[in-house]
This record gives sequence, C-alpha cells and structure tokens, in this order.
Amino acid sequence: MKKALLSVVVFAAALCATSCANEMESFENFCGEKESTVRFVVKAPMVQTRAGIFGNGTTAQDLYYAVYDKDGEIVEKISKITAENKQTINLETTVEFKLVNGNTYSIIFWAESSDSVATIDWENQTMTYNPTKANTEGYDAFWAYVEPFKVTGPIDGPDVDLFRPFAQINVGTDDFEFAADAGSTMLTAGISVTLPNVLNLVTGEVSGNATTMLYEETAFPTAPEEFPISGYKYLSMNYVLVKDVKELITLNFNYSSATQNYTYEWTNVPVRRNYRTNVYGSIFTEDAKYKVTIQPTLTDDPEYNYTY
Repeated sequence: MKKALLSVVVFAAALCATSCANEMESFENFCGEKESTVRFVVKAPMVQTRAGIFGNGTTAQDLYYAVYDKDGEIVEKISKITAENKQTINLETTVEFKLVNGNTYSIIFWAESSDSVATIDWENQTMTYNPTKANTEGYDAFWAYVEPFKVTGPIDGPDVDLFRPFAQINVGTDDFEFAADAGSTMLTAGISVTLPNVLNLVTGEVSGNATTMLYEETAFPTAPEEFPISGYKYLSMNYVLVKDVKELITLNFNYSSATQNYTYEWTNVPVRRNYRTNVYGSIFTEDAKYKVTIQPTLTDDPEYNYTY
C-alpha cells in the first residue's frame, strides 16, 4: 500500500512539473501556482477643443476585451466580449484581471458606441466594418492589442492607448447659399468608397476583397458641428477603414436637392488611419476648384494640402 501511494505521489509531482512548464492552467491549483493582479489604464484619445463631438471619442463608451493564452485561445473566465459583460470607458478606465503567475497572455481591447457597425470575430481576432449611412459619429471606434507578456507578479497601471482604425473624411463647400439663391437648395449628402473592410486586430493590417461601401445620404451636420476649415459649410462626415500609411483613394461624393441627385468622383484623395481628411471648395457651382487636406490625429493643423 505504501509503495502504491508513493507511486501516485511521484506521478502527480511529475505531472505537476510538466503542466506548470507548459502553462496549463487546468493544473494551477494542484501545482500551487498563485494569481497576480494585473491592472491596465485604458485610454481613448483626449477630447478636442473644437466645437461639436465629431472625432472627440466620447461616443465610444462601451469597452470590450478578450484575454488570450499563449496558444491564442480566449481565457473565457476573465474576458468581456458580450454586451452583458462590457465595461464603460468614457475616454479612460482601469481594467483589472487575476492572471496566473508564470503564464503568458495577450489582450485585445475594443471600444465602440451602441451605434457601431463593426463586427468583431474574437476567435479569429478580426473586425469587419459595414457602414450604412453618412454623418454617423456612432461609427467611431478604438482598439489596441497588448502583445504577449508573461506574468511574474503584480502589474499595476501601464497605459494602454486606444487608436481608431479609421480615417475621418469631411466634405465642405463655400457656395451653398449661392446655389440656394439660384433656386437649387441641396438637402442631403453621403459618400461611397471601394476598400477592403476587414481589420486584423493583432497586426493592424487591413485585408480582404475590396468592398464598395455606400454611406447613404443624410441631412448635413448642424451646429455645434463646424467644418474643420473656416468659411465652409459642413456637408458630410464619414469614418473610413484604411491603412496606417498614407494611401490615395477614389471618393464618390453623392448629394441631392429635392428634385435631383448628383455625384462627384474625386481621385487621389489622401487618407490615413486616425487622420482627418478634408475635401472642400465650391462644390455646387461650375468650374470649381477643390482643395484636399489631411490632418494628423484628427487635430486642426494640416500636414499637407493640395489643389486639383
């Protein structure tokens, strides 16, 4: 009997050593592993001083996150990836986990509004973007990927900065009143673009087949929203999924009066993730010249301009 008991103990000890070395959490209690408290301060961009809420991050109130083990499997007991488990962020919040010492983890954070049209595939770590209408601040969203880290004790307070995967495209005109006085009052506007609509939440790459995304025309933005360039009427604001490097896209601008529909096609429009692109000029009159600017991090200091 003693020999049999000794054999069991030796086998259990060997199993414990193997399981701990392989980071198998199912044996954590048997092996005597202890959990450590890990805290992250999760931050969305700071509120800007310009009028309105377009781009200030305040609509993305719902924070979701998934914690992954070293094999990329979701640790269900501490992840919050459902509407029932989401956490309010309101630009900044602290997220706390109990993680097992000696184990390796990675994390995906995603913040959005209740109007979001993003579909998150947590298992495959991707986001698919499906916008349907223009002038919708609720499409704004933010994310961050925390690369694999090994828990060796408590971790307290490292900042996790969230970034939007979108460019913000704005269209403005300086001849709205002129057109109205001439008997042509424009009422609605939107855009369409053809771009890939899948984001890899780990690598940040945009992939998939190019998809034509139609932002259905809606009424023009009103106060307190102001077009980023002084002197122009705000016609349309849209979030477009793009890369983290400058690229040139074709942008179709659609607008309508009570009796007629119009479309402009602009080529070589520069866009970049988390940048604001402004397209503005005399849109409603003939022989118009259009200016395009792209502004870094959605601030109001243009990085470069060009006219075509």
